[in-house]
Amino acid sequence: TDGPGDRAIDSLEQRGLESACIQRLPEFTTGRAVATQIGGEVSYRLPTDMAYDYIGPPSLERFQDVGFSCLYHGSLACRGEVSRQTLFDLIDAIDAPRYVDVNIRQPHFDLAWLPKLLVGADWVKMSGEELEFLSGIQVDSDSSLVQAVEQLRSKFGHATYLTTFGDQGTAAVVGSGVTRLPAEPVTEFKDSIGAGDAFSAAFIAGTLAGLTFNDSLKSACKFAARVCSVAGGTPQDLAVYKGAIE
Repeated sequence: TDGPGDRAIDSLEQRGLESACIQRLPEFTTGRAVATQIGGEVSYRLPTDMAYDYIGPPSLERFQDVGFSCLYHGSLACRGEVSRQTLFDLIDAIDAPRYVDVNIRQPHFDLAWLPKLLVGADWVKMSGEELEFLSGIQVDSDSSLVQAVEQLRSKFGHATYLTTFGDQGTAAVVGSGVTRLPAEPVTEFKDSIGAGDAFSAAFIAGTLAGLTFNDSLKSACKFAARVCSVAGGTPQDLAVYKGAIE
């Protein structure tokens, strides 16, 4: 950890969030992403050999009495060998619904990780471009969307797929049915940094709060649009988070 890492932990605690399981690795620099926006497109540079590449096994004993509601992880955690093994061990150890966010940001992705990441997952979220890349199928209609999802399901199991298409909205494949939602209007677009994470957070929060699937999906789309109206990926104004699930 370093100055930015300490400040991040302080910020979590000030918001009433648990920080006891955050690992401090004084020999490494706190992870960061360098985002560059050109037009409406954002590209990322992810410096290597950062603290999040060396996440070790957490102690799960303290949670034995309460259990887990959901295991939420992305594919970028697999970049470092140490963190990858920790994540794979957690997938084996935690018996809870699992939400996977696939982020293909080369050179930080390997197709060899997919079986461990996707087999047994309950929800899989990715962009339309990522779905096309992994399935080899051009997605330009509901039928081709289902075909692409079934291509992945045939290899990795029958998850619900949540696919984002930027300003074209979101589509979910539940069973063989497709649910589409248009993109929510953004009052004053700043950037799309953090929109995908906001989508996932609101969907999971809504699901765990007992909302229907469609209502959780609507909340996810609305919260992602709200984050697009704020510069950067972590809004400091707590009002942005109020009413994230409806």
